[in-house]
Formats: sequence, C-alpha cells, structure tokens
Amino acid sequence: MTRSLATVYGTDLAVEEFGSGAPVLLLPSEEGPASTRPFAEALGRDRHVLMPHHPGYGESRRLPWNASIRDLAYLYSDVLEGEGLRGVHVVGSSLGAWVALELAAMGNGRISSMTLVGPVGIKLGGTEERDFVDVHSISAEERAERAYHDATLGALHADSLTIEELAHVMLCRETFTTYVWEPYLHSRSLRHHAARIRVPTLVISGSSDRLVRAGYHEELADFLPNARYAELPACGHFPDIESPAETVTLFNVFAASGTATV
Repeated sequence: MTRSLATVYGTDLAVEEFGSGAPVLLLPSEEGPASTRPFAEALGRDRHVLMPHHPGYGESRRLPWNASIRDLAYLYSDVLEGEGLRGVHVVGSSLGAWVALELAAMGNGRISSMTLVGPVGIKLGGTEERDFVDVHSISAEERAERAYHDATLGALHADSLTIEELAHVMLCRETFTTYVWEPYLHSRSLRHHAARIRVPTLVISGSSDRLVRAGYHEELADFLPNARYAELPACGHFPDIESPAETVTLFNVFAASGTATV
C-alpha cells in the first residue's frame, strides 16, 4: 500500500507500507524504491515497514529548493512525529544510510536502533584520501562493476526503456547529484556530530563493495559510539538489493538483541 503524506514544505511524500508489528523506517538507496522493494517485503513479514520515496525518486516530487541530506532527515523526523511512532528501527541503505545518520545525530528520541547498509556520509580518511568513488567520473559499466558483485544488476539497458522510463532515470540521477555534491557523498559537519548518535547501530557491508575505500565501513563502525560491523559475502555496495534475505536475517538478530552486538 502506498500513502501520500502532506509535508510542511508544500509537497506530498509517497510512503509504501508493508506488514504489521514493531515500526521500521526504511530509507532506500539512490537505486530507488523499486530496487529496495523485495527487501522491504521481507522485512515486512515480521514488522510494520514504512518506506518513503525520497523527494525526486519514485512517486515523490522534489522539494521546492536544492534540498540537502539533512533536509531529508528533518522531513523524516516530521514523519515519525506525525505518525506518532516511537521505538522505531531505522534502516538505511547508502544514500538512505546517510539520511539515517543525520536523523540519529539530531537526537530524535523516537529511534530505538539504526541499521546502516553500505553507508556513506561521514568522511574518515585524510584530505588527500578518497573514501568514496566519484560515480560521475567513471563509466556506467565501471560503476556497475564497483557497486555490485553481480554487475548485471547495475547495468542500464537504455535501448529497452521507453522515453518516459529513461527520463525518470535521468531525473533520479539529477536528484542524486543535487543531494550529494559539494562535498561529494559526505557532510563536513556530520562526523563532528557523530558522538550524539547513541542508539545501538549495525553497519553492514558487502564483501565486493568497491564504491567505498577498502576498510571504510569497518572504520565507521569503530568510529560511531555504539556500533558493530557485519560483512555479507558475494554482494557489493547494496546488500539489501543483492542479498535481501541475508540482510534481513542480520537485522532481525541485531534488533532482537537490543544491543549493538551481532
């Protein structure tokens, strides 16, 4: 089921819902909500999952300014408050994990845990060290090979798309660039606010992820105050897409434990 929620910014936000039980806010990656849907359905077997379409993706229009990732965090904070949700497990993938980090750093008391799948958003390396591969500087083929264990999952077959479908793909890419540019794929201030992220956190990485610097996700888990690290084999930057069942299993064990130990 998809609902349309009015926002204080004058645009509607599309939110898909799955299952029933303890609430989960699922924040999709830049691959879009359609790619995340099988993972959302699997999570929804035991929980009530709310998966918003980020503004500019899926059925949600872009916000009426060049919005930032922090703006999305404010938006989803409003959603949690408007829905009266507490004890929420926040799950974010890549771009969505960055939003989750910003949301948790705000000290939102409605969050009980956070699961970050292939996260970005906090730069840990030195000024001359690149933590994240600039996807704008490589070919679509190389991007697919770096992002996925099975590169065919990231291939864009433009010849098979309608004009409308291709236009939507281009709009999503434009939206992604608006959110992540300058500085690329991170916030200059978020690392300084990370000490405020006190909820139990699980960082999940794919063993074949080559969109981030080797070892980055393990370092991030060490950097965050209350986090643990888990790695899934045979998947890349988006374990929720390549290995949804295994990612759900890791989440379920983590959420049931009530701690950051997995």
